[in-house]
Amino acid sequence: MHHFWRVVQLNSQIDKLIRTANKTGSMEQEIEILEAIKQGFSATKVSSGLSAKFFSLNERKLEALINATVSDMEKAEYAILRKAEDVYRKVIYNAQVYANTGAGTYEKAVDMATKDMLSAGLTCVQYKNGAVHTLADYADMAIRTASKRAYLQGEGAMRQEWGIHTVIVNKRINPCPHCLPFCGKVFIDDVWSGGTKKDGDYPLLSTAIAAGLYHPRCKDSHTTYFPGISSEPEKTYSKKELKTIEKNEARETRQQYAQRQADKYGRLSKHSLDEDNQEKYAAASERYGEAASSLDTGTSTTQGTLEELFDGSLETMERQLEEVSEELENVLENNSIDGTIALYRKGDTFRKTSNSGSKIIDKATYSKITKPAIKSGAVIRIADGEIKARLISENATAVTYGDVIYFTEEATVSDVLEEVYHFWQNKRGLNSKYSVRQRTILNEIDAKEYLLSVEDKYHIPQEETLLTEKQLASYKAEMEEMKERGEWID
Repeated sequence: MHHFWRVVQLNSQIDKLIRTANKTGSMEQEIEILEAIKQGFSATKVSSGLSAKFFSLNERKLEALINATVSDMEKAEYAILRKAEDVYRKVIYNAQVYANTGAGTYEKAVDMATKDMLSAGLTCVQYKNGAVHTLADYADMAIRTASKRAYLQGEGAMRQEWGIHTVIVNKRINPCPHCLPFCGKVFIDDVWSGGTKKDGDYPLLSTAIAAGLYHPRCKDSHTTYFPGISSEPEKTYSKKELKTIEKNEARETRQQYAQRQADKYGRLSKHSLDEDNQEKYAAASERYGEAASSLDTGTSTTQGTLEELFDGSLETMERQLEEVSEELENVLENNSIDGTIALYRKGDTFRKTSNSGSKIIDKATYSKITKPAIKSGAVIRIADGEIKARLISENATAVTYGDVIYFTEEATVSDVLEEVYHFWQNKRGLNSKYSVRQRTILNEIDAKEYLLSVEDKYHIPQEETLLTEKQLASYKAEMEEMKERGEWID
């Protein structure tokens, strides 16, 4: 039942796990698009109205994926409880029968009664094809599949924002047999990017998925296809490649069988009571484990234990998201093509620090302000390293890069309100038709006026309001100067 309680724990993390995968996919895709634009690919983001529409649709799809995954996991939890009750009753009964018939010692009688259960595990989930799986195996499949779909959805939503709909299924040396016919081919993504047949002379991705692409635990993936920039797709696999694929598939099948046997005898060894049985099963587990290791090509679909799934997947995804976020930040900082700009919350030279009286935002207010933004894709972190140094050099207390918001540890209610407001401005593409400097000024004026309008609602301290009024006057003065120089577009 250990795995059962681990699965129960996971249910509380599914939302975060899937959203993290979705954000990572979106950010990595934006980096890829910006790099393609640098190489000459022509693309512009859709209007703010359409962008908001796409975002709303993506959020609904993401919620549906999360709800479906959680619901299925809850059904599996209930199934294993029912299965466990039946199995344990049978084990207790059989143990009594074997003991009463004098079939050996008490330990041997219990081992005989539990052998079938330990060999197969608590199989409680049956797939459409009739295959029966344990809860641990089902949880592994469900989480990996949902995370991958969330990642692909994040990628697709970003492509849709840029009006790009073509993708290419990556060609690799050991594809899934179901996916092999689609590898190396270009498709119109009508599943995640909103493409249609009008977008080119390519088949729809939905037809490939209906034919078997992206089945549960699928190892294949696709990337954006930029006509004129991306390499031309390779044709079909050669006969030599097909033979190699066939050999690898057979080898992987043997490896998976050996690993299942190693796991089976490992359970029997661990939970048997009789010492002779423990030694016998341990030897068998070791033998099959060595066989599995010798057959491992590094492409096996067995991707770690359930423990690793629970304890490592979310941590790995969060670390990957942080790395991608930093990469995107660097790209955006050196590339204003997408219209995303860095917006700073400026500090005053004589602004009080937390040690001398500045009021740091309380947790309840912070959560109230940031929660909607986080659900909508915002990534919020405490500034450190280069970001913190840049904030100091800019005499700022917070900064927003696209969907990424950085605060100092002494963030005030005004800092958080303004940066989250900038996040929504970037999300809508507010004033994106203007130059970077004019857009910055307009967005800053809009944000400062918003802060002043909610002063009473959020109990903003007077010293923060005075700073906001000072900043507002400064940006308005700069606007007038640009108008006098003829640099302002009305």
